Amino acid sequence: SSTILWEHITNENLTESLQGPFTTEQMICLTNTKEILDKDNVRCRHVVQNNSIQ
Repeated sequence: SSTILWEHITNENLTESLQGPFTTEQMICLTNTKEILDKDNVRCRHVVQNNSIQ
């Protein structure tokens, strides 16, 4: 099973403000528990990972 990762940005005009990757649990914590992210003013995207078979 793979972990879903997310990146977020709070100012879409500044690409260097991209933060992450974070797990889903970390994103929930940043938004709800720590109230660091305002869910109305943040854009999130799923991080695509390359899976390799070993």
